[in-house]
Amino acid sequence: MSLTVDLDNSLEKQSGEMIAVCMFESIAPVHGCAGIIDWEVSGEISRQVENRKFSGERKDRLLIYAQHTCVPSRKVLLYGLGKKENFNQKILAALTKDLMQTLNTLSVYKFMHVLPVLYGIEAKVQAMINTIAYTMLEYTYIEKKDYTLKLLWDNISSMDVKTAFREAVNMLPDADLIILEREV
Repeated sequence: MSLTVDLDNSLEKQSGEMIAVCMFESIAPVHGCAGIIDWEVSGEISRQVENRKFSGERKDRLLIYAQHTCVPSRKVLLYGLGKKENFNQKILAALTKDLMQTLNTLSVYKFMHVLPVLYGIEAKVQAMINTIAYTMLEYTYIEKKDYTLKLLWDNISSMDVKTAFREAVNMLPDADLIILEREV
C-alpha cells in the first residue's frame, strides 16, 4: 500500500536488513556500492562469483547468509541482470518486478537495494532510474503491501533518484510514496 524510500546513501544505520545486490554478468572484480557490500561481508560476494555459484546471468539468484561480517546476521540476495551490453529499459522493468516478487516470496518488505552500476549503458541513466522507480511503486500499489526501501547507488545524484520517484507518483497518483532524506 505504501513505498517508503530512504535516500540516505550510506550504510551506517543498517543492521540485519536484507540487501539486494543487482549485478551484471561477468563483472569482476565486484566494484562500486556492490564492492562496499562485498567488503562488509568479508568478500563473500567475490567468493561466490569466483566459485561460479553466482554468474550474474539474467534472473540468477543466490541468497547468502554472511557469517563473518561487519554487521551481524547480514543476508544478501545476489540478483543477476544479464549482459550489460544487452540491457535496456524493458529488461530492467521486468527484472525489477521479478526482484520485488522474489523479495515478496521471501517475506522481505524492508530491504536495501543496491542499484546496478548503470554508467556505460547506452540508454540514458535517468530513464533507467525512472523505470526502477515506476516499477517498484507500481508493484507495491498492486500488491497492497508496505515496503521500506533503502537505495544505494553509484554515479547518480540523489536529485535524479528523487525526481524519478516523484515522477512515478505523477503516473500513479493513488500510490502512497514517502521519501526520506538524510538530515543535514
